[in-house]
Parts: sequence; structure tokens; C-alpha cells
Amino acid sequence: MDRIPMNNAFELRITKSRLYTGLLAIPKEHATQLFPAAPAVIRVLLGVETAPSDHQFVPAVSTANEARIYGMKDWFDRQSLVAGDTLQMVLLNRDERLYRLTRLDRADGAPLANGAAPAAFDLDEEFSEGRELVRLHRRKERKRKAVLRKKSMVLGSQGKLVCEVCDFDFFQAFGDLGEGFAECHHTLPLGQNTGERSTRLSDLAVVCANCHRMLHQRPWHTVAGLTVLLRSRLDGQS
Repeated sequence: MDRIPMNNAFELRITKSRLYTGLLAIPKEHATQLFPAAPAVIRVLLGVETAPSDHQFVPAVSTANEARIYGMKDWFDRQSLVAGDTLQMVLLNRDERLYRLTRLDRADGAPLANGAAPAAFDLDEEFSEGRELVRLHRRKERKRKAVLRKKSMVLGSQGKLVCEVCDFDFFQAFGDLGEGFAECHHTLPLGQNTGERSTRLSDLAVVCANCHRMLHQRPWHTVAGLTVLLRSRLDGQS
């Protein structure tokens, strides 16, 4: 898939009433930039599906703050969405009115406070991490927002989340259960820091759970180093 400009992507949080009615409410700021100016049928790739489905789009009127996309209830039900889950919408082709709608993984990150992420992603965007939190034991603070933003960036540009070490794809392996699922690894381990530090999106790597555990085994491995180790082992077995 061609790389998608990240200002063509935005996030939105689903509400209980929208789940029942099967519609998506698109904030006016995104609707005016990325969608047709008049009522139209748009084509939407749901999740990582390769065949788009047609949906009615109705632009925002002067008295409303949102546009609407109808006919989503079946997909909402298949994804077992609940109120508060976060979705990502990406404009793939303006001339063809083609979009992709993806559920973001709720296990690794709660929805953003405003219900929508900034329209653009910056690899140098920084998140403050590493502050020690005292519960039953000490642990390094990790920003769920950074993980959510990294996944959103990768989904928008590649349309899928694939482990950077072993190429494992949870959706390919588990279907709808694995859609949008992956873990993020800090390539600069927080545990080696004595204080708070900033984390960039480029400091995070998308990995599967198995490779994530191996990356944290001693001696420490880099993503590139673990990839070389895995491939050398696989080549030796063939």
C-alpha cells in the first residue's frame, strides 16, 4: 500500500447512541477537509478488509457540528465495540471517495481525552515518561497515549500492524479477534533511566507479545539484532 499522508487520518471516539444507530459522527473540521461537500455514497474499507462497502455520507449542515456516515451497525457488532472505544478514519483516495475505518486496540491505550487525535503525526513528538510511580512496587511510568499514537500512525500508513521482528500479524492469525492488536517496545529502555525523559514515536517499535518478551531478555537485544538472530535460527532449520 502506498504511504498515506498522516494529515489524512483522524481518530474519533464511539458513543453509546451511535452504536445503537450504526452511524459515525464526523467532526465538522475533518468533514470539510476530507469528505465530499454534498451528500454522497462513499466507499469504506472496514478494518483490514480488501473490498470496500458503500455507505451514505451526509455533510454537516450550518446548525450542526458533525457530518454523518450511515450503515455501520453490522461492523460495530462484529467488532464488539463499546462506548468509549476509539476508531481511526483515513482518506485513501479523494477522487474515488475511498476511506479506511479501523478499530484501535483498547487494551494498550485508553481513548484520548478529547476523543480525537491531532490530524498530523510527528516522529519527533515527545511524551514525558519515566517518572516513578509507587503502588505495591516501583515501576517506570509509560504513556498509553504514546502507544496509541504510534499504532494509529502505523495503521494509517500501512493498513495493518505487523511485528517488526518476526512479521507476525495478529489479524491474519486470529481474524477479528486480533484486529488492531499489537504491542509497542521502547527501543531506548526506560529501565535504564534514572529519571524522567521524553519518548518520540520513532523510539517505539510495533512488535508481537513473544518478540516483546525476547527483547526484554538479558542480555538486551535491539529490534534489528533480534531480527537477525531469529532469521539466522530459521535459516539454520531449513
